Amino acid sequence: WAVLDDNTIYIGSYDGSNGVVYRTDNAGAWYSRLSTAGSQMINSITISPEFDRDKTILVGNTNGWVYWSDNGGDSFKPLPADITSPPLTGGITVIFDSHYASNKTVYAASSNQNGGIHRFTIGTGSDWDSIDGNLPANSTIGSVAVSPYGVLYATNFKAGGGM
Repeated sequence: WAVLDDNTIYIGSYDGSNGVVYRTDNAGAWYSRLSTAGSQMINSITISPEFDRDKTILVGNTNGWVYWSDNGGDSFKPLPADITSPPLTGGITVIFDSHYASNKTVYAASSNQNGGIHRFTIGTGSDWDSIDGNLPANSTIGSVAVSPYGVLYATNFKAGGGM
């Protein structure tokens, strides 16, 4: 789930056939189904730091796919748009770069052992770029976060792992 403001929340779900995104505009009193995002369970959902201006949402699923919406969740497209098989592996956690408004960069981390951390630039990229060259062998990434200054943090759930 991703919280936009005091009243608006986006929730990722699964209806047995598709990943589904819901939204509430009344602090959770009821939810409206927006659209589907692939055919797998949604693992993570996040909203752009400039959502009020760009209406962009990212969704990562449990099977290596990342989807994005630039219309507030009314529809989702895979990243990159022209692929026919998952570009990554495992459960995907997604996050926007803190300077997304100017660089259109997003990140995805895989929960699979050695699945890694990847970067994609919307509008100019055609593939996800691996950016995890310094991760310990057999790393299992749990979550990612970006500081306001652009530092990317990741947790490693491998025994003896860390951040």
